[in-house]
Amino acid sequence: MEHNKREFKGNTISWIENETILRITGMDQPDAHTVKWILTTIGEISKEFEQQVELLIDMSQVTKPTLEARKILGELREHPDIRKFAYVGASIILRTLINLISKAIGRNNVRQFATEKEALRWLKDD
Repeated sequence: MEHNKREFKGNTISWIENETILRITGMDQPDAHTVKWILTTIGEISKEFEQQVELLIDMSQVTKPTLEARKILGELREHPDIRKFAYVGASIILRTLINLISKAIGRNNVRQFATEKEALRWLKDD
């Protein structure tokens, strides 16, 4: 299996060849340029796969929900190239924010997990 990745300002989007699960790591305080890069890169990778992708987002380095972090959550949920989202490592503040946003917009394709293993199991489940 070949691992692929793209990097920008300490943020990484990685995936294993022939798997549509994208891992996003390195987010601490994303700015507007990082948000645009993440959204654009997800679209590019999805087009390469010719299908929607699943996201596994590591939130362990996010120290507080900035405006840009909230923008990521909002825009990723509406991104047409994404089928499912799994978050791991979120602080209590971010978990609460994610839950509120998910309930408010009625999306059931977003879940939080304690471990990456649990998240991967859910993402792979059709």
